[in-house]
Amino acid sequence: MTTKPGLVVGLLALVLTNAIACREPATPAVIEIPVGHHRIAVELPAGWRYVEQSGEQRFERSGVRILLADLGPVSGSAVVEELDRARALYRRGRWEEVRQRMAKLPIRRLLRDEACWREIEDDWKRVAWLRVDDGVAPDVRIEAGLDPRVEESFERLAEATRSIASPDLESIARESLAALETGTPQEVSSVRPVEMTEAQALRVESWERLTHALPRSHLFVLDRGRILVLLTQLGDRSTLADGFETIVGSLALRPTRPPDGGR
Repeated sequence: MTTKPGLVVGLLALVLTNAIACREPATPAVIEIPVGHHRIAVELPAGWRYVEQSGEQRFERSGVRILLADLGPVSGSAVVEELDRARALYRRGRWEEVRQRMAKLPIRRLLRDEACWREIEDDWKRVAWLRVDDGVAPDVRIEAGLDPRVEESFERLAEATRSIASPDLESIARESLAALETGTPQEVSSVRPVEMTEAQALRVESWERLTHALPRSHLFVLDRGRILVLLTQLGDRSTLADGFETIVGSLALRPTRPPDGGR
């Protein structure tokens, strides 16, 4: 018996159709990323890749880029936690790491009180500009006993900063925009809240101050007194929108362990 070619083609088409219909849709790729003191889970947008290089974390695709960054503490409790980590490093003889941490800790800006800052400025310098005698190994220094003046400075710094109240998220976002600028000054064009069960989040759109060109999108997340930011860094809105919206819509915070600080 011969089979007509048309019938064979029809049967093959039916088999392929059924196979496609039965195939489950592809599961989105969800990745977990440590970003400073935060840990997040996001859906990796189709066609994008996650890159970590020289301490910078970002999503990239064909010359466009979305950046992730921990902007540091903005509340008193978060500042005190960071001071505790710096003190633990000091006690372990990790002097350079103490200086690096203190350089990133914006105590003066967060205090918003010049008189209060003047009272603790010498303590901040003693810790932030920590000096150790040349030729003295850390283990010898520890055995000989730590400088009690440095310990006292840590105590006074913690006491002065413990009561820092976290400003509202919109104020934080507007201040952070200036720190994030790398070229022409930007201004805010719109602000709206984003629902997150684990933290406060705010969507901020900006553009160049004079021309209103080169719009940029930002997501600011207030997580345990620290700020996480997601921002479009390279490329125009048409090439970035799908990736940014996917990440914003899928972003979730995960529990974290404190970064290494000797605790």
